[in-house]
Amino acid sequence: MLIVGNEFNRSMGLGNKLFSWARAYCTTQILGAIQIEPRWFAFRNAALSRGGINYRHLFGKIFLYNNFKSDPMAINRLSLEIQSWLGVNQHQKHYLSDLSDLTRHHFSDQDVIIFKADQAHDFSDLAEHRDAIKQKLEQLSKGSVHEQFLLEPFIAVNYRSGNDFKSHAVNSSQAKTDLYWFIHAVDRVRQQYGNLPVQVITDGAPHHLADLSRSIGGCQIHQFSTAIEDLLFLSKAKVLLASGNSSFSAWASFLSGADSFSSKNTPLDKWRVNTGNPNQIIGIID
Repeated sequence: MLIVGNEFNRSMGLGNKLFSWARAYCTTQILGAIQIEPRWFAFRNAALSRGGINYRHLFGKIFLYNNFKSDPMAINRLSLEIQSWLGVNQHQKHYLSDLSDLTRHHFSDQDVIIFKADQAHDFSDLAEHRDAIKQKLEQLSKGSVHEQFLLEPFIAVNYRSGNDFKSHAVNSSQAKTDLYWFIHAVDRVRQQYGNLPVQVITDGAPHHLADLSRSIGGCQIHQFSTAIEDLLFLSKAKVLLASGNSSFSAWASFLSGADSFSSKNTPLDKWRVNTGNPNQIIGIID
């Protein structure tokens, strides 16, 4: 059987891990391959030491412990490794960057396709599979959907406070979206979309967000226990205010299809979120 899997770098958060996972999952639909069960959990020492996060949810949001159910359609990684070690199955591995690479190879039932962890971090090849990816994530999530907050359209704020982004970064790709930009952007978005409630998803602790909650009327700050709960909640938004350098925010925009805005200093457009979806606005608010 043709097998497909993905690489994860231990330092990666959920957003970056999802790129290679999603390509592996899409390959099961395109080629009828069997996916290797991912190892989502990882001890991320850098995120722990840099700080700026809510340590109360360290395991669920940073280490990705207990985010996902076991996938009944996937093959157990340990079982596959044991078979290989015993010489039962000798597979040839093909390391690919994105789904377009599938057309450049002829695969046999004895092959393993591995999508690389650190390449093709954009959505240009995933656009047509958005609904299937979202449905699969909802099936695998251990968290609830929190329907009580979804009774009316809302503006979602995804504020990344962790110090893996820098307030005064030399490299713009490492810059943190300023907290006060979100306060300003909410006013601008409400002028266009109406006085919608604001739902905030963040990796920050409550004391990081005091100014946000004081300055925005109709604002709720959520502290769900896992990263996948946060992401699926954001995927229900009508409008998204994103931390533009965050792949997590990019995934929220992609899965929701919501009109999404970022700051001039941390633009969201580099992720190619709305490839194939011209009705979705990816904009800048100064």
